[in-house]
Amino acid sequence: MQVSLIEIWHAMGWVVRLVVFVMLGMSIWSLVVAAEKFILFRRARRQSLRFVEALTQELDKRDLQQALELTRQKQFRHSHVAKIVNHGLQEFLRIMETATQTSSPANPHGAKPAGLEEALQPHKILERTQHAMERASILEIHEFKRGLGTLATVGATAPFVGLFGTVVGIINAFQAIKTAGAAAIGQVSGGIAEALVTTAFGLLVAIPAVWLYNYFTVRVERIQHEMGNIAADLLDYLVDVQEVLYAKRV
Repeated sequence: MQVSLIEIWHAMGWVVRLVVFVMLGMSIWSLVVAAEKFILFRRARRQSLRFVEALTQELDKRDLQQALELTRQKQFRHSHVAKIVNHGLQEFLRIMETATQTSSPANPHGAKPAGLEEALQPHKILERTQHAMERASILEIHEFKRGLGTLATVGATAPFVGLFGTVVGIINAFQAIKTAGAAAIGQVSGGIAEALVTTAFGLLVAIPAVWLYNYFTVRVERIQHEMGNIAADLLDYLVDVQEVLYAKRV
């Protein structure tokens, strides 16, 4: 004999129904977070691929200022790669501009404040550029991870919430057996089966949440590697730029 969902709903007590509503809310919450993350990751990847192609063309021209302007374009505002490059180039160009000003004709004696000479050493400039990109990377990773805790929480707690509903339903069923007597066991056994529905519902909510959490965690790790690679490539490029600049000065 099959029992419809409507019959199961009517057979549930108010506590079990409350548990069902809680799990339904958890399911909707996790799906909303997953949809938001999917859109964010997909948009970031597409814009980053286009940005890398455009950036390569600008760097081939050795036009760092134009490359910096490229990172600020609206079409790349969701690209994590563009944000890393933006912070790196911005810091590098700022320091190089300071070095140019201190050695300009307006400063004929080349007098530099204490500590500035050391700060303008090539390795120090690259270190500060690297630190700027690392700080930007941390902020980007935090943004990509935002909301993943929700999926982890839903995946970990939904089975226990469903089990709570099952326990309450079984307690109510045994109370009915105690009241009606052994002759009514057949009548309340359906209530025991219906109480188990919340456990099944809890697993139904938890399993997709765990899958989605693991999926997005892998995506975050991949993005972290991408940002690390672009930072390393940019530093290698800036090393060559520095060698050219210092060779001209000499």
